[in-house]
Amino acid sequence: MDLSEALQKGFYVSLGATAALLEFWQDPIAREQSLKSWQQDLDRLVEKGVSAEIEARNFVDRMVAQQTGAPTPRAAEPVPTTVDTTAQPADQPAEDGSSGVPQDDAQALSQLTQQLADLRAELEQLRQR
Repeated sequence: MDLSEALQKGFYVSLGATAALLEFWQDPIAREQSLKSWQQDLDRLVEKGVSAEIEARNFVDRMVAQQTGAPTPRAAEPVPTTVDTTAQPADQPAEDGSSGVPQDDAQALSQLTQQLADLRAELEQLRQR
């Protein structure tokens, strides 16, 4: 493709984009449909991102397990196990005076909870647009 052909295509692309933008703003029904379509696309991307994160986490877990020689965890086939535990209420400290959760873990959990709340708020703002 030569330079003049590329410039002509660029001109037509910009002209078509301008016409599409004018149609978008002039027709409120089409605008609402487009916005709903974009919202659905955004929701699909969020779902795809969540599943990609899960797949990536499983992949990394398998790679780490292979490197360390540990058995590979299988998410699809949960292994039933029996664990003896002693529960303590979350609002009462443990017998040794600690909260039962290491401070670093509690702080990390608090940070993750805040990040989750921020992401939910951002998603809600995007949905309202």
